[in-house]
Amino acid sequence: MAIDKLLVKLGLAYVAKKLDGKKTLIGAAGKALTGVATIITGIVGLAGNLWPETGLPAMDQDAALGMIGVGAFAISSAFTSLGVAHKIEKAIALEEAIAK
Repeated sequence: MAIDKLLVKLGLAYVAKKLDGKKTLIGAAGKALTGVATIITGIVGLAGNLWPETGLPAMDQDAALGMIGVGAFAISSAFTSLGVAHKIEKAIALEEAIAK
């Protein structure tokens, strides 16, 4: 049992070292995709409300506009995270340059 745990721990440590500095980028991409999906959901809800004959799911206008606003906020939050990630990458590069 102890060897299994050691191998898992070493494997996770390796993955974490390889992803160092990239985790924020991955999170920012997830936020951006969530924002785009939320905006599309709001637009489809508005279209379903305005044109019920299309067969699209209808959504209350206030809820649809709220979804669009939340999606825009998620995308702006992703851009903020990307800015932080860039600063982290610059700091890591500086540390590596100093270490050499």
